[in-house]
Amino acid sequence: MNRLNFNTKKRNFKHLSEYERGEIYAMIKLGCSISSIARHLKRSRTTIYNELKGGRVEQIKNGHKVIVYYPDAGQRQYEKNRKNSKNKFKAL
Repeated sequence: MNRLNFNTKKRNFKHLSEYERGEIYAMIKLGCSISSIARHLKRSRTTIYNELKGGRVEQIKNGHKVIVYYPDAGQRQYEKNRKNSKNKFKAL
């Protein structure tokens, strides 16, 4: 049986790079929609939504709380999660 008989596609999961996070930031500033950002980066809309959720920073401007996306905050969150996902060293 060769690969033509299968109906499932190979799934390639990759983490967002710092460059892609910067592109998301720039496109959000330009007012692009989530769908257009996802198409441009060839990523799922869910990936973009999750990145925007992970890179949010709450700021206070003129006495009001404003939530803003920063790519470096998203990268820090990613690195923290990667560091905490590994098994801890056990001393015998």
